[in-house]
Amino acid sequence: MTQRTEPAERAAGRLARRPAPGEPPTVTRPRADRLLAEAPPRRRAPDAQARGRAIGGAAPGGPSTTDRATDPTVAASLGRLRASASLEATAAAIVAEVAATLRLPAVAIEEIVGAGASRRVVPLAVLTDGEAPIQVGRPIPAERGRYLIERAGRGPWVDDLTVGSDSAFLAAWRAAGLVAAAYLPIGDPGAPSAILVAGAPDRDPDRLGRLLPDLLEYTAVALSLLGPRLAARRATDDLRRDIERIIRGGRFRPVFQPIFDLDRAIAVGHEALTRFADERPPDLVFQQAAGVGLGLELEIATLRKILEVAGRLPFGALLSVNASPELITSGRLETVLPPWRGRIVLEVTEHDLVADYPAVRAAMAGLAPVRLAVDDAGAGFASLRHIIELEPDFVKLDMGLVRGIDGDPARQGLVAGMAYFAIRTDRTLIAEGIETAAERDMLRSLGIRLGQGFLLGRPAALGRRG
Repeated sequence: MTQRTEPAERAAGRLARRPAPGEPPTVTRPRADRLLAEAPPRRRAPDAQARGRAIGGAAPGGPSTTDRATDPTVAASLGRLRASASLEATAAAIVAEVAATLRLPAVAIEEIVGAGASRRVVPLAVLTDGEAPIQVGRPIPAERGRYLIERAGRGPWVDDLTVGSDSAFLAAWRAAGLVAAAYLPIGDPGAPSAILVAGAPDRDPDRLGRLLPDLLEYTAVALSLLGPRLAARRATDDLRRDIERIIRGGRFRPVFQPIFDLDRAIAVGHEALTRFADERPPDLVFQQAAGVGLGLELEIATLRKILEVAGRLPFGALLSVNASPELITSGRLETVLPPWRGRIVLEVTEHDLVADYPAVRAAMAGLAPVRLAVDDAGAGFASLRHIIELEPDFVKLDMGLVRGIDGDPARQGLVAGMAYFAIRTDRTLIAEGIETAAERDMLRSLGIRLGQGFLLGRPAALGRRG
């Protein structure tokens, strides 16, 4: 953490600088005082012994939080802290309390983000007596970040900023009149997720040592208020990196399940599916990718691989691929689909939310002669609405309707009704999940001409179907 050279006494009366558009504000002392005055007490300070356990004890060589009573002023300050709407706002409130209560000229909470060698330290909240050269959301210099990450794994410590380094980053601290800084890890011992940082002025270089017990109290509360959100954000970041590795490394492969003409017992097309190298369920991986904003990228990457392999399928055979409404309306399919797009069928499933049916219809018109299928028909209300609103060329009957249909009059009646609907609306039905000859024969008797399932062929790489 750095600070400009404006003296703390004069900077204390300055208002917060106006942030640039889109830049998170740096909290200055007058603003912090207003925030504290408006924050009513909510609860008593946490039990001191529990706080000591939460952060793994005191700093090496320093006093313990479990063998002293909390200062009444600090206790009142701790009692005012509570979670805010955002992680950054909560961190800013903690920083404001620490700076105002302990009268420190510079306080920050810095998050440790990333994994492995790419980890870095990024300020969540910064408060100084003047303008701070470090800013929320901007990583600190990489060399200093690596040092803090390594050292934070061993517990709280205090650095003397006047010796041992000629880096510009630490020089800025010294130029601002700060001669020492305390660092208190927040999170799991050995792998903290953030660091509470407090700077001490040159007029009292030993003050941080005396304040360590109080700073440890704030660290324990910070763990309670920030820990769950930091953990959730880290998990999301880890998942995003995992999905990026899957896309970048092509860690997936296409498999193809034949679609049969049930009367002639020949394959007339294939449904392309994706299998992932780590054998995670495909639905889960696509859901995870969408959750971290990479759903469209994963869809396009897997579709490119499918089309690359599908060129070896028999000439004229249909190729059915799953496609989300987001992909269909993205405009990116124009550059992905091959010249033989007339053989391609895009499947929208029961589980896909369609926010704008006219937009999907318009996009499909622009992709002609590509055709549309609604998958999982009969699995729920959404699929029935998809059929009405999207006017698909194909309707795929959910395996829940097919399973055991040979001995179930109710299923037979529903499928017969769907067959009648298909005739009246010029749709083609495809039965999914056919596993027995009896199911196949019943479907044929009800007028279903196309089907797929383990009886007819399992999903497999080209050349290994069966």
